Parts: sequence; C-alpha cells; structure tokens
Amino acid sequence: MKLAYLQALRAVMETGTVTGAAVRMRRSQPQISRLVGDLEKELGLLVFARHKKRLIPTSEGREFYARSLHVLDQLEEIPGIVREITGRSDPFIRIACQSYIAQALLPEALGNFVQTEPSLRFSVNIHSRAELGEATSIPSYDLAVVALPIEHSLLVRCEPFAIADVVAVLPRNHRLARNPSVKATDLANEPFIALTCETLLRQEIDRMFSDLGVLLNIRGEASAGIATCQMVARGLGFTLADPLEAHYVSSEQVVVRELIPRLCFTYGFLWPAMASPTALTVRFAECVAKTARARDSKHIKIIAPRRETIFGAMN
Repeated sequence: MKLAYLQALRAVMETGTVTGAAVRMRRSQPQISRLVGDLEKELGLLVFARHKKRLIPTSEGREFYARSLHVLDQLEEIPGIVREITGRSDPFIRIACQSYIAQALLPEALGNFVQTEPSLRFSVNIHSRAELGEATSIPSYDLAVVALPIEHSLLVRCEPFAIADVVAVLPRNHRLARNPSVKATDLANEPFIALTCETLLRQEIDRMFSDLGVLLNIRGEASAGIATCQMVARGLGFTLADPLEAHYVSSEQVVVRELIPRLCFTYGFLWPAMASPTALTVRFAECVAKTARARDSKHIKIIAPRRETIFGAMN
C-alpha cells in the first residue's frame, strides 16, 4: 500500500473536505480524489460515501482510519529516522523497561555509564512487562530491562542477569524494625500495603502466605511497588517489595529487612534476536547489572552469564 493513500485519507479526515486536503498535501483536488479511490479499491472497502461532491466517512471508514493512525505515524517517522541515523556521530542506545526500573535503576545506571561514555545519547521507553515481550516485528529497542519470567516472541532473546530477594519494608518506628530479618508469620496481623492482584509479585506473595497458612491483613493496594513503599514511609503499614523499589525510598523513613522464608524472582535483559548486540549494548548491560548489585548486594545476586548470552556475544 502506498503511503500517499493513507496521507490523503488523513488529510481528508482532518480537514473535512477534498479542497482542504488538496491544500494541505499541495496536490490538486482530482489527485486527492484519485488517491482516495485507489485506497478504497485496494482495501475493498467503502471509506467515504459521495454526496454532492463531498466525501462523507462511512462507519467502516472511520474505524479503518482510527485503527491505521499508528501505522501512518510510524511510516511518516521513517525519513526523520534516516536523517537522525546518517547524521549521528555520537554513540546511541535505545532502552526499554518497566516503569519502576526507569525510576529505581536506570537513572543511576545511565549516570554511571556516561562516566565512561561521555558522548552517549539515549532514549528510554516505558512499557508493561507483557508489552516488552510481545514483539510482532523487530523490537524497537537495543536492550530491555525487565522482571522475569516473561512470555516473549521468537523475535526477542531473553537472558536473566540477577536474582533478587523480596524484602520486607517497614516504617522506622515499627516494632519489627530492629530485627535483622522478619518472619512472614510475624506479619500476619500487621496492616499490609499490597500490590494489586494482577501483578506477578503479588501472586507469588499470596502463594507463599497461603502455603504458610497465614492470612494477610490488607489495608490497601497499589499497582506499583514504588507507591507501596512510599505509603510505608507515611506509616500506613508494611509492604513486601522488589529491593530496587525498596531502596528508592529514603532510609530515614523506612527500613529494609530480609524476609523469611526467602521469596525471590529474576531480573532479565531482552534484545532483538535477529542481530548480535553491539559492543555498546553489552557494556551498558554490564553497567546495569553492576548498578543493581551495588544498590543492594545483600538481596541482589548477579547470575554468571553463559557463553552464548549477551555478555558472551562479544567474546
């Protein structure tokens, strides 16, 4: 399908007339009408009804336009992308991640990395964990940082890089705050600020407490761990959190304690499967792993990479 077909469709939809579309696209009115007609022939769909030389969108036409807008936006970005690539001399990396990683880990990792790559340019795009694995075409990132496990397409490679222990986050004046570790059974009657039920960590927490025969006293819920930790800082209760999120909150307001029994999960990298990562991507991945470990070396352990992994790709 020609890009001009979709551009003509957008111009008519947004200006409301063929005349307006012709002015916008710097074409004649017959040319706009012909582009629209050719689009309808290719689609086998009546996009506009004709009434007294006017084009009136059909319901099918409005639906097609709404659902094709993102495609048109992406196509129109191509010339700019080419100009950016050909005109760029500085090292550049495209990063994708979940929102909490963008807040609790990436700024520090990027700050550390720029010390060795002072001319680095980067972009950070935030997605849900599911979206990061759902690539239907070549992923739009060089490296993604995500909590595992994750379902992903064959266009994405996945590699764990660290194991993290879930930690108990308590207000500083909590009766259990002086203990070096907290038993799950001791938390039964304490007000709990939980993650919402659809989150992976909440499901694992529920499973653990169910196995222990412990009923949690849920005071409130939030869909983001950073939010639950900030609520703990306000004295609303305790939470169980990813250690990166736990250390995002000031240590003057909360304490972070080991949880017994141990409950752990994995951090991982994703990257496009169709090409080997660049040396820049590998170095940045190593920096992310080191930054995560430095944030909480007690509760975050780096996994030794296999030879075929992203780290081994440069050997």
